[in-house]
Amino acid sequence: MEWQELRWNMSLESSPVIVQIGESTHGRVKEENFVLPDLWCIHLYAYEAEVEVDGQLLPIRPGYVGVTPPGSAMFYHFFGRSPHYYAHFSMASVGPIYRVPAMLDLRENFQPMVDSFREAVRFWPINRIRSGVRLWDLLWQMADVSTSEAPPTETPAVIQRALTYIDSHLHEPLNIQRLAEDQNISHNHFTRLFKAAQGCTPLEYIQHRRVAQAKHLLTYSPLPIKAVAASIGITDTQIFNKFVRHYLGRSPRKLREEESAKIGLLE
Repeated sequence: MEWQELRWNMSLESSPVIVQIGESTHGRVKEENFVLPDLWCIHLYAYEAEVEVDGQLLPIRPGYVGVTPPGSAMFYHFFGRSPHYYAHFSMASVGPIYRVPAMLDLRENFQPMVDSFREAVRFWPINRIRSGVRLWDLLWQMADVSTSEAPPTETPAVIQRALTYIDSHLHEPLNIQRLAEDQNISHNHFTRLFKAAQGCTPLEYIQHRRVAQAKHLLTYSPLPIKAVAASIGITDTQIFNKFVRHYLGRSPRKLREEESAKIGLLE
């Protein structure tokens, strides 16, 4: 596969949640390795180097932008001082999937994107929603180069609406029958459509999203454990402890300590 053909599947139906964003300089050592277990990353490059991502060697040139999905090992080979802008962020897995290039030469669009990215950096300490919207727009611009390609999967509108509702109401009781009625279809038909689009039942999806939300907040937010539990609809901390142990294999406190330590891998 040519490096220009390497692309990632990304849902762009909701704004990214930025965990870290800023400007950094590498190159003090010739090689560095990075892995972000649960986060996407994007880099706007102002230097020349190479990076190996999942076994694929990608060139880096001034004016390039690169995107890497969660869990991908990045092996950088620097040729000297290497300044860049970067962001580490999470994306909700809902809605249609778009193909985002792993590495893209922005050419004349590089400076306008850098200017927009600088606004995202400036907003982040004071208004993280506005910061996320700036990054969101940049990701959409990257996806636009692939608009001639049909998305690999088309999610029915009724399921897209249900996914959006689920993700914004994880803190509340969610009833599958009610979700189906809201879309004016039967429970069985809704379940069949949902499983065909998502590969799991609605209940499995809700549980998956609650587990992901709990892990994300325990790792990246300072919220008290009780508040994290409430964010996924669990008001009893003992039940939340059992929930986290069952799905994530550790107590909430232990998970927070171990996962937060991994942030040391961030730039």
